[in-house]
Amino acid sequence: MQLDKPQFIRKAFLNEDWYHGSKKDFAEFDLAYVGTGHGGTNRGWGINLTKYKENAAGYAGAVRGPKYVKSPGCLYTVSFPEDGIYLIWNAGIEAQPPEVMKAYNALPDFKYKTWYPLEEDSTGEIIYMYIRHYFAEKAKKHLVYNDFTNKEASRYLLSHSVIGLKTVTPDFYPEHDRTDTDYDEYVLFSKDYIKIIDKTICRA
Repeated sequence: MQLDKPQFIRKAFLNEDWYHGSKKDFAEFDLAYVGTGHGGTNRGWGINLTKYKENAAGYAGAVRGPKYVKSPGCLYTVSFPEDGIYLIWNAGIEAQPPEVMKAYNALPDFKYKTWYPLEEDSTGEIIYMYIRHYFAEKAKKHLVYNDFTNKEASRYLLSHSVIGLKTVTPDFYPEHDRTDTDYDEYVLFSKDYIKIIDKTICRA
């Protein structure tokens, strides 16, 4: 099964603008480049989208390393399904979609799951971490937090109809009034759910 292909296509898309910043100029997203940008895959493997234009613009102009180099980057305005199924990174078990818990419960028993069962206050971040642990143990890898385990966790969730994750990020911008459910960052596990509406060339 081709896991980066959606099992269903939704027609409804978010009306408000969302953004993605990249040093690369492209016409459509390519999952082969996930993890190669400035943001990495620390908060899940997939295509990162943010509600804040200024945040995405920073990623478009971000440069790794001590040497500052001016080079063009691109700010993409995108839309994606509003009614998709998402793991909620900062929410507890009771708030997760049934598909998320079904995916977790379908995992075979493994050491970490047996030794440290989920607790009532476990969040979506913890669920994602457990899935990473499963694939790390399966592959006999000692490093749980890396692109391999993140990718396998995202692909596993996608195979259970979970198309991405959403979260409320730390309040980098105090002028934005938000609540615990004002999700301002999404990570999509498949490029097929994202439409590029506009592209702006900017400079670091």
